Amino acid sequence: MSFWIVVSWLGHTWLVLPLALLLALMFVVGGDARGAWRWLAALTLAIGLTLVSKLAFLGWGIGLRALDFTGISGHAMYAAAVWPVAGALLASPTRRRLGLTLGGVLALLIGVSRLGLAVHSPSEVVAGWMVGAAAATWVLRRPLPHTGTAWRWASILAVALASRWVAVPPSTLAQPHQMLVRLALAASGRTAPYDRHTFWRPPHPRLPPGQR
Repeated sequence: MSFWIVVSWLGHTWLVLPLALLLALMFVVGGDARGAWRWLAALTLAIGLTLVSKLAFLGWGIGLRALDFTGISGHAMYAAAVWPVAGALLASPTRRRLGLTLGGVLALLIGVSRLGLAVHSPSEVVAGWMVGAAAATWVLRRPLPHTGTAWRWASILAVALASRWVAVPPSTLAQPHQMLVRLALAASGRTAPYDRHTFWRPPHPRLPPGQR
């Protein structure tokens, strides 16, 4: 199995969303309920922006041809938003900087995996990193709550189990994208979504009336 496929799994919706909810619970357990709401609000805004960018292209062909941009990379966004926060919260208070750094490195690798798999262009991955990092930064700029050692280890075990659960065939991993396609078609009224090849295809040259 490709190394990049394995890395890419760690940014998949079915893994990072449960992890994000687990992190919100850790905020609450640490006595910072407002931090939990701040975290969920930041992530919701990042997800919303990502979905809008994808739907705009799939349904209406709105993108940036010069940058080969068809929508924010969801994997890169999720990775940059969730894994640095997870690294900081799952580490002990004295090792939070290390946890944050490791989470950031993992987020970078997940973004690179999307390039390695030729799923996204560099502009889409960079946009995902920027949106996700903005969400994470909004949360990490405030002091993080302290959770007990038992909670941290239980959370790490839950993440490990979730990682094993999400290791499923690529066809299953494509389900969120298929749901987005159906939503874009329903909203736009099209029978087929825009794709990168259709969108970037050059226009037909103008021909004399008798040859059209």
